[in-house]
Amino acid sequence: MIYPNFFTYLRSIDDVCTRIQKIYQIIDFLEDALLQIAEEGVTIQSYEIDSGQGKVETNYRNPNQIMDVIQGLQRRVNQLEASLNGRRSKMVFVK
Repeated sequence: MIYPNFFTYLRSIDDVCTRIQKIYQIIDFLEDALLQIAEEGVTIQSYEIDSGQGKVETNYRNPNQIMDVIQGLQRRVNQLEASLNGRRSKMVFVK
């Protein structure tokens, strides 16, 4: 199955823990793409990730769009982790 973007791909995953793992993988992939743009000065316009469960093919016009996707994915991870753990504070005592 080929997905048009990362968000459609993530919606196809039912298990929350698996979805969180895949989001982290996508974030790592996009951060690597940003580093490649910064180091080599290349402009990458299309990205393809094959997870074994499906393939994501998507296009971006500039690094700012990639940053927006990374920020959106990070917000989504926070929401998913909050739904798993509940919204509570963890107290840590320091000596």
